[in-house]
Amino acid sequence: GLPSALAWIPEASQLLVAYAGNAVTTDVNSIYVYDITETATTATIGAGTKIYDASEYPGTKNYLLYAISAMTYDASTKSLYISSATTTATTVVQYVIEKFRYDSSGKTLTRAGSTPFYNYGLDTKCISSLYVD
Repeated sequence: GLPSALAWIPEASQLLVAYAGNAVTTDVNSIYVYDITETATTATIGAGTKIYDASEYPGTKNYLLYAISAMTYDASTKSLYISSATTTATTVVQYVIEKFRYDSSGKTLTRAGSTPFYNYGLDTKCISSLYVD
C-alpha cells in the first residue's frame, strides 16, 4: 500500500502511518508506528512496527480498516480516530470513523466499543483530514 494518513503521538515521539491500497493482502491496508529520535540538527526514523493489518480480518481482528484516508490523535485521552471503509466496497454506507485507544508503550490499538464511533453518512466518504479540538 501507499502512505495515506499520518498521526503524531507527542508524548512518545512516535509517528503512526496508515498505508492503503486495493486489496486485503498483507501490508496493503495497514498501520505502522515509527519511533522518531530528534536532536538539534537531525531526526532519525526507527524501524516500523506493524500495529494493524487488514489481512488479519476476520480471523484475528473483528473489524476491518480499509482505505484509511485520515487519522488524528487526542493526547488527552490517548484516543486515535481513523476514517476508514468497513468493507472493500466503496459506497457511501461503508465509510465510518473508528475510535481506538493507542498504547504507545506496547504499540497496540484497542477498538473502543464493538461498533464504529461515528457511523456512515454523506459526510464520511473519503475524509481527507480529521482534527480533535
